[in-house]
This record gives sequence, structure tokens and C-alpha cells, in this order.
Amino acid sequence: MFSRCKGSLVLAEAVCPSTPGPLHSLPLPCWGHDWQPHDLRLCTSAPQRGKNTNQEQNMNQNTLTKTDLRQFTGTEQWHRHGIARNVLYTDGAQYVAESGGAYWLLDEIAFAQSIREVAAEAFQVWRLKVNPDHTATLECEDGNSNIRFSKRIEFTDFPLDEVAFYFTDHVIMLPSEY
Repeated sequence: MFSRCKGSLVLAEAVCPSTPGPLHSLPLPCWGHDWQPHDLRLCTSAPQRGKNTNQEQNMNQNTLTKTDLRQFTGTEQWHRHGIARNVLYTDGAQYVAESGGAYWLLDEIAFAQSIREVAAEAFQVWRLKVNPDHTATLECEDGNSNIRFSKRIEFTDFPLDEVAFYFTDHVIMLPSEY
């Protein structure tokens, strides 16, 4: 599949990988004039009911354990939050989000920084406590056991009964990464 750059748009032909069908030409932003083939896959058909791809099945399996979290003692890469661009997170936080299906948890911490009482704390301890009935409580403490924020989560399939994060200097991290 090749693309031709015309000014600021790339004309790309896309095909749905799951169902055979016609090719579609799409105008896309051109990020450079490298004249290299671009691999663009666009599915224009509705997903088939009752069938999961292997990737979807893997995404639905939360494989996080407390033992996994002990391996993180620093970070090799900073990850920038997709919406709250001033918030970064470490490899350990990324691992929790990916392996535990909990990007929503990073979102909650990042978005809570817009609350005055939360943002006023330079050092924050965040704890998610999951109950047996799959409800949970997310709390933010100031490091001295003073709760600054609390939120009840109506349902979660987070695989651990509890997880903690630190937030300081605009970075979300595991306690072992501090």
C-alpha cells in the first residue's frame, strides 16, 4: 500500500483487515515528504457480533499482580498523559494502566489536579481500594494521612484489591519508583 504526498495531504488507500472489501482513498495529513509506503488500515465495516479478535481478548484480560509491581524502582521513560499534557507518568504507572486495564485510573489522578484542594498538595498519595463486590474507593492523601479527595467508583474490574501511587512534580509513579 503506497501513499502519494500532495501538498499537505496524503492520499492513502485503506483496507479493512477483518473483512474483504473495496479499497478507499482517504486524505490524510502529510508529516513529511519521505515518499515511503504508509501502512494505513481503516475498517469501515461494523464489527461482527460475538467474535473477539485475539487482541481484544488480550485487552480484556487483566494480568496484574502485586509481585509485578515490585520490579519498578525507577523509570527509563516518561509518558505524557494524553489529555492533561502537563502530567507525566512513569513506566510502573504505565504498566499498571496497561496490564490492569486501568488507564481510567491515571485519568482520575490527572484530572483531579484541577481541583484546588488536590493541586495545593505538592506531594500526594493516591490509593484505590477495591471491594469484593467490585466497587472501589479512590482517595488522595497529603502524605500525612489527611484525605484531600475521595471518590466512590461504582464498578471496576481492576485485578488488585489495592494499589497506591504517588503524585509529585506533575508525575504519577508507583511508591517503589519514588
